[in-house]
Amino acid sequence: MPDRPDDLGPPLLHTDFVQGLDEDIRQINRETISRHIPEINRDTVLALARTVAELRARYLGVALLHLRPGDSRHPPEDSRVREIAERRRQYEESVHAFNALTRAIARGYVEMPELAERQ
Repeated sequence: MPDRPDDLGPPLLHTDFVQGLDEDIRQINRETISRHIPEINRDTVLALARTVAELRARYLGVALLHLRPGDSRHPPEDSRVREIAERRRQYEESVHAFNALTRAIARGYVEMPELAERQ
């Protein structure tokens, strides 16, 4: 019997419970993600990485074009700042998407042919 109401028992029971939850959550994510994205493979991941790189380059390009590094006497026009901000938003959202994908892969939420071949 636990000593306190918040004591769920020996740590081993906690570990078994959490491991069971992890496996259930992994399965829920696999089923849900596979319904929305039928196949994820190395090419899928690299295509998203290329998109992130392209959006990063566009963001940096427009920032360097309109911010005029070294010229603090001429601040950019509001329309230029909005353009830079939009490019930054696109880039940052692509980074979030890439991180979400790689995290899903690392946690076993997606099945990839390349990973199955290594096991």
